Formats: sequence, structure tokens, C-alpha cells
Amino acid sequence: MIMFFSGAAPWVFVLKYAEKIAELEKFIETRLVEMGFELVDLRLTGPDERQVLELYCDRFGDESICVDDCAQISERFKYILQAEGFFPDGFSLIVSSPGLDRVVKHPRDFAKFAGRKVKVFKSRSAGGGSVVGILAGYDDGRLKLVFDDGLDEFFEAGQYNSVRLVPELKGFEGPKEKRIKTAGK
Repeated sequence: MIMFFSGAAPWVFVLKYAEKIAELEKFIETRLVEMGFELVDLRLTGPDERQVLELYCDRFGDESICVDDCAQISERFKYILQAEGFFPDGFSLIVSSPGLDRVVKHPRDFAKFAGRKVKVFKSRSAGGGSVVGILAGYDDGRLKLVFDDGLDEFFEAGQYNSVRLVPELKGFEGPKEKRIKTAGK
């Protein structure tokens, strides 16, 4: 892939993008809290002419977000983001629940899901790949997992890219033993 940058160094574009995401996230999060929702994750993709903004939202507490909630959030942000100058060339908006395998990224998420099974996606510098364990602690980016064998491992902030919940569905614990059919029975 060949990239051409006219005038500015590539890192300037990365910095401006990161600033835009941070400003956008703060703007959206403030208004979502007023509505009784939390912003779980935000993704911005696509070219400047037609960017796609994906919002993953949830309700505070134990109640789950529903389709009507997503529609309400979409209706509220559809025009206000463009009017506030975030997307002068237009954009597409997708509002969704965070899903059963939701991302765990904010300090409040780590506290809320302590004791739950999570999948940690390790960074290249930590060997890549992923590990699954019980979320046993989190402090300023430092993550502690406990594994089924009782051993634990710490991950510093730069050693993992993301953390996601492992869905735990009652009645769907995994494959069950198959009965072996014997001759004549």
C-alpha cells in the first residue's frame, strides 16, 4: 500500500485523528449519561467524505439496552454531531448494544466485571495471541488474570491491545459427552 502525504508528516494526521476521537468521545459520553446510558466503545471508520461512526452503548446498572434505546440514541445524535461540526461532509451512524463479548476498556468496566471470564488480546511485544482467564484485578492499566489451574499473570498496559468478556450462557456450557451406541442396543 502506498500512502502519499502532502505537506505534513504522517504522525500529524494520526495525532489529529486521535484528538478528534477524544473530543467526539467526550461530547457523546456527556450527552449519553444525561440520557441514562453509558458509552462502551466508539469506532470511526471510512474516508473523510463518508465516515461511519459506530457507537456501542449500554444502560447503567443491570438492565440491558434494547432496540428502542438504540433508536432513541441514534435519533438524538444523527443531526447534532453534524451541526456541532464533527462531520461537516456527512456521516453514517450505527448504534448498537455492546454484545455478549463486550469490550472491557474503562476503569469502571474492570471494576464491574471483576470475577468474570475475559479474553485478553496480547500485543506483539507480549508475544501476540490471546489468553482467557478470570479478571482478578485492574489498577491504572495493569491487569491481573487468574487461570483455571490457579496460576495468575499480570499484564502491563502495553502488553495487551484489548480485553473482551467471554460470554457465559446458562444451558450452553459447551459440548456434552456423546453417548456411544453399542451393538444391539
